[in-house]
Amino acid sequence: MDIDITKKYKVIYADPPWYFKSYSKKGEGRNATKHYECAGVDWITSLPIKSIADEHSTLIMWVTDPFLQEAFKVIEGW
Repeated sequence: MDIDITKKYKVIYADPPWYFKSYSKKGEGRNATKHYECAGVDWITSLPIKSIADEHSTLIMWVTDPFLQEAFKVIEGW
């Protein structure tokens, strides 16, 4: 997907590629890393979202319970 970086968006809809660690062999088959490339919180936070967000934009972000605290770090970084 191409994003026009000269435009400011009023709604940012994000589904960050959170890295999930598998704790069992059974979990490895269902891990997100089997379907797409995942990244750590530092990399996600480093994305230049602020440069495309309108001054009064809304962020809608997918996050699961294990990453709730990290999601707040990402929001602050963005």
